[in-house]
Amino acid sequence: MNRTNNKKIVPAILSVALLTVMAGAAVSPAVATIAEAFPTTRPEIIKLVITLPPLMVIPFALLAGRLTDAFGKKRVLLTGLCLYLIGGVGGGFASTIEALLLCRALLGLSVGLIMPISTALVSDFFEGKKATQMMGWISASNHFGGMAAQILSGGLATLCWRYAFGAYGLACVAIAMVLFYLPEPDGKENAATASKPRLSIAVYLCAGAIFLLMLVFYTVPVNIALFIAKNNLGDAASSGMACALITGAGFVMGLCFQRIHTALNHFSVVAGIALMACGLGILSRADILPLVFLGVTLVGLGEGYLLPFIFHHVRRSVGSAQSVSAMAIVSSMMYLGQFSSPILIEKIGDPWVSRSPGSPFLIACCLSIGATALILIHMLLTHKTHTPKELS
Repeated sequence: MNRTNNKKIVPAILSVALLTVMAGAAVSPAVATIAEAFPTTRPEIIKLVITLPPLMVIPFALLAGRLTDAFGKKRVLLTGLCLYLIGGVGGGFASTIEALLLCRALLGLSVGLIMPISTALVSDFFEGKKATQMMGWISASNHFGGMAAQILSGGLATLCWRYAFGAYGLACVAIAMVLFYLPEPDGKENAATASKPRLSIAVYLCAGAIFLLMLVFYTVPVNIALFIAKNNLGDAASSGMACALITGAGFVMGLCFQRIHTALNHFSVVAGIALMACGLGILSRADILPLVFLGVTLVGLGEGYLLPFIFHHVRRSVGSAQSVSAMAIVSSMMYLGQFSSPILIEKIGDPWVSRSPGSPFLIACCLSIGATALILIHMLLTHKTHTPKELS
């Protein structure tokens, strides 16, 4: 099963991970020019260019497990990557808003197939500390892809909004890497007929955890530009820098994930949530731009650790035969959390917090502090101690 001696497997998996987070965000710098290109289209329809792909991920991620059982992970992954290329680049050729949204829906469908497989492959090819390290590298690759795609598409959008969709052409690299360097994992031929036990309760707990993480974390990407503008702290470039700091911090933390996980063990979760709580608290009270940058960096560091931690825990909770199904459930809840964040945070805060540009950050900060306290109480009651064997 373990083919870690083939060093080409690592870049093949990371090239796929590079594409997933950038799917919805890549063309966000071009939204204003897209709206100008379709002047008769309502603003809420234009916003679907960004929000439709994450919604389409959810149902198709849940189908990924069955498809890989029937056709194998490599074949489904290549199919998803080809659909990604068509749906992504195809948006630049759309002559109507309906055609553009159809391409965006196809893009979301493809990510639903790609994302659970890209994380599940770690269990097929890696073990022990190398597997832990790979989960961190995948998270770093996710964050780097989102950051690079926004920079690339933003530059291309200054020429023409259609060129912004050229950023999705990066899928060609991933298709080539998977086609030539990624072998089909062992056991594919028996996957469809083998009887599988039910997924462990840990998978569903991780799904709930990642939903809550996205619920809190996404208050920053959704509200940061409005917060900076309404408080006269900067311009669009300042908002772009803040978003880049979030993604950059997540990238750095992904690279350091295995070392931090080994050093802090159970306390790393508390540390990650506490970092997010501190960052959100700073943001809610920030009155100068450097404090905003400090706040978003701390939030990015916390999310950059907690995201691969959750996926790593899912990987350890199931066998390789169940890995795609487990990752699909957790990935679906991640995107559902992103979509639900602005709606639920507002509902939670209405009875308690007066509406202001910083109120979403304050609500998210309180939720993070509550989560930190609950985890600490749980650790004290269950007498959690350092157990090196759980690090593999």
